[in-house]
Amino acid sequence: MRYQRTLIAASIVGIALAAAVTALAAGGPGLSPKEQLGKELFFDTNLSTPTGLACAGCHGPEVG
Repeated sequence: MRYQRTLIAASIVGIALAAAVTALAAGGPGLSPKEQLGKELFFDTNLSTPTGLACAGCHGPEVG
């Protein structure tokens, strides 16, 4: 029973985190200049190897 509650709690936290990260990736409301810069760097396809692949390509923003 305790294990099930832990899994449920972890799922809820994971869903909330994924929603927050997805909102940021979509240019969520009120991004600070630092947050906007981080977003632009994370999705920039010129910084990773191979060229054309952003950090977000492997490190999915939807999973935090």
